[in-house]
Amino acid sequence: YGFGGVVDSYHGTVNITGGTFSGNKAESGGAIYAVEKSTITVNGSEFIENESTYENSESNNEIGGGAIYTNGGSLTVSASEFDSNKTGYYGGTIHTIGATVKINGNSAFTGAEGKTGSALYFHAGSKVTMENVTVADNTSTANGVVYTNSGTLDMINVTATGNKSANGGVMYVSGATTKVTLTDCNMNKNSATIGGVLYIKNADVKINGCEIKENTAHLGGAVYNQEGTLELTDATFTGNTATMDSNGKNGNGGAIYIVGGSVTSSGTTQFKVNSAENYGGAVYVSYLTVNDVKVGGVLTMTGGLFENNTATVGGAVSIRSASEAIFDGTTFTENSATGNFDVEKGAGDGGGIIYVGYGKLTMNNVAVTDNT
Repeated sequence: YGFGGVVDSYHGTVNITGGTFSGNKAESGGAIYAVEKSTITVNGSEFIENESTYENSESNNEIGGGAIYTNGGSLTVSASEFDSNKTGYYGGTIHTIGATVKINGNSAFTGAEGKTGSALYFHAGSKVTMENVTVADNTSTANGVVYTNSGTLDMINVTATGNKSANGGVMYVSGATTKVTLTDCNMNKNSATIGGVLYIKNADVKINGCEIKENTAHLGGAVYNQEGTLELTDATFTGNTATMDSNGKNGNGGAIYIVGGSVTSSGTTQFKVNSAENYGGAVYVSYLTVNDVKVGGVLTMTGGLFENNTATVGGAVSIRSASEAIFDGTTFTENSATGNFDVEKGAGDGGGIIYVGYGKLTMNNVAVTDNT
């Protein structure tokens, strides 16, 4: 099939308005393949059931893009629909490397399939802005429906629902130079094994004014943060769930699971009605072992609310070895823990609000009411 099932651009300028691209196939760029600083503009078009067919791309993340592939240059997409595009590995719909990307105008990405970044794969320094976009019902077998590495990604008023992945139900964000900002987004009813919405690995993420609701995972019902930096401002986490796996393990961090990373929260951030079948109904703070040394996670919260969260241990928050949580002016109300009680030993774990297991807790000027 070669490269570019319909268009193969080398240092070119391609403008597409309207039209439908359906059932096209190529090794890379099922419909459009663009390299060497090409400029691609797509407006009001449909891309349906296009496919990147390259069979050995697991070892080559520079090949993929079921609908569009671009290396360098720029890609602008507006008012377009992408449905049921796929790849065996990277970028089921769009795959970019070091490109400048703008996606807006109520564009939608649905039904994509792939291994990593099944809908959108942004790699190697791509600079991406997404505004007024829907990402729904996509499936990834590995790392995120949306994947970004070593670049920037700004999401504004993006709705993501019904997406599924092994790691990061919506997004997988990786790399020390990667910076992601989510503003006024809605992330609802997504699922993963780890990180129902977001998997952060050693990256910098900001969430501003977003609603994150009814997502599920075994670790981190909404967010899993490994060695990353997460800043929350006026965010709402509601009804997210961490469930135990088929072996009766995990089930920690109903909304957020921190492992060796940090989460800082300010403004009106709220955690309501989140649950964990094991530890940390809203937040689980734990450590990562590096060279036999425990590197603890840190949760710092100024203001904010924990309300009606539940877990077996640590109804609102669980703090594990070498980790720390700091609360200043935070309100805790109606959180509960069912507890693990050993009748023979006459002892057990509970913590209607917070469980501290070899960790550190600081509380300043907090309001605590009706927790059990």
